Amino acid sequence: MLWLAGCGNGDKQCQAHADASGPGVSGSVSGDTFTYGMFNSSPNNDCPAGGGVISVTVEARQVGPMACTPGCFFNLCLPRPDLIGDDPISLADTTLVRVDTLAGRVGDCQTLLSDRALPSGTVTFLGFCTTAGTSYVLVLAGSVPATRSCSGGPAVDVDVALSGQADVASL
Repeated sequence: MLWLAGCGNGDKQCQAHADASGPGVSGSVSGDTFTYGMFNSSPNNDCPAGGGVISVTVEARQVGPMACTPGCFFNLCLPRPDLIGDDPISLADTTLVRVDTLAGRVGDCQTLLSDRALPSGTVTFLGFCTTAGTSYVLVLAGSVPATRSCSGGPAVDVDVALSGQADVASL
């Protein structure tokens, strides 16, 4: 299925892109995999870069293998949405994208984002639009630093491999 939508990025026009297929974005660590879905984005100005540009927050919640209570989320903040195109962006380029939250749970093991190192890999936004009611495709291929603890044991440093793609609804 293809879609075409108006764009909220100044003079940019959205391009037609195939909808994302598959289970969403997965995070894998130490043999366990959790999946994020229900992606949406909105202009929350959570990580402003200045200059009058309103930053955009992309958020998702863990949908597999189990629901996570009180909630496991994956959030990106885009300080300069006006500079987002269809080219891959380094996850280490904090002027364009910031991994703000990563929390996942499988069984009795919890994984949480760590700030011990910068993420690596890329994120791509195909047909990126900020106009409410539109959608775009997010593609992730990278790794983020995290800590993992199981059964109340000590937290250990790990890297979470992120991969997959998802449709993102602009709110």
